[in-house]
Order: sequence, then C-alpha cells, then structure tokens
Amino acid sequence: MDNKQTKEEVQQNLIDNLFWKSCIRNDKAVAQTLWEAREIDSIFGLEETGLLDDFFHFLQVFNIWPNIEKLNSSEIKRVMVSITHFVVLYMLKVIYGIKHMDSLRELLFSDQAAMRFVGFNAHQIKYGVCNRGDHKRKNKEKTGPITPETLSDNLVKISIRQMESFFNNCIKCLAKGKILAQPELVW
Repeated sequence: MDNKQTKEEVQQNLIDNLFWKSCIRNDKAVAQTLWEAREIDSIFGLEETGLLDDFFHFLQVFNIWPNIEKLNSSEIKRVMVSITHFVVLYMLKVIYGIKHMDSLRELLFSDQAAMRFVGFNAHQIKYGVCNRGDHKRKNKEKTGPITPETLSDNLVKISIRQMESFFNNCIKCLAKGKILAQPELVW
C-alpha cells in the first residue's frame, strides 16, 4: 500500500473536493460577541458531514438522486443493503479522496455521522448489517456497517449498460440545469 492516509488528510480532501470556502472559524469574534451580550442568530458546526448536506442537496436539485435510486442489479441475490447505499458509499470514498478500499474501515466506515447520513442506524454502524463471516474474522471487532469487500463485490454487479445509462442521464440533468459550460455538446 502507498502512504497510509490519515483522517485529517481525508477531511482536507473533502473540503478541497467540495470547494468549501464560505466558513471560517473565528473564536475571538465569537467571544467578543458573547461578551457584548449580543444575540447570536445561529451556530453551525463545521464537521465534514455538514459539507455533505450541500452535495446531497445538489444531487436532488439537479434530479441526479432519482437516477441513483433507479440503479439495481439482478446479480445481488440477498439484499441487505441497497444498491443506492453502495453507490453513495463509493461516492463518499471518491469525495473524501480515500485511495484504497482497505482504508474504508478506518477512514469512512468508522465515521458515525457520515454513515448515519448514508442511512445506516447506530446498531448497524457498530455491529454491522449482519453476522455473516463473523466465524472467519480473527479480530471479532467490526468497523462499520459493511466491509470494503462487500462494497466492491456488489458495485461490480451493476451492468455496464446500466452504468452507461446512469452517467448519460446525469450528464443530461447537469446540462438541463446549465451546469456544464457547453450544454450543446451533450447528446
């Protein structure tokens, strides 16, 4: 494996990838405002999941989210996690800039806020979606709702034609929303 990524590097990747530039931390100004007894209209956390709100809002506003939900695969026989979850998890891997699938446990699947954002509950995040494979695991402690192998094994079950259609529909949605510089080039 190349250089091992840290959580801090992944957080910085997320910030860089989503072009997060609108908020800064200014403890001195906050303290001064509180000291002067002025009211604060609102407080927002700057955790990485807050950055994801805008990304998922973007997917919904430009009708990309329905295209994600339409993805399916007849290859998956026992469905415990939807294809939508797999696709969103892979999107987060890319947005977070996580280089290796093996790093997902530590850098993404252990992030409770991000996993709740994807749709997993607290029990699934701590204990996994199922007990399958527990007898093979040397270290009995689980990290995250699924394994990186489960993610990769199920993503490849989406057909090439379906992925082609998905990406073409996403491009059409972006062109319709005038996101692309030259929408006339999209077929």
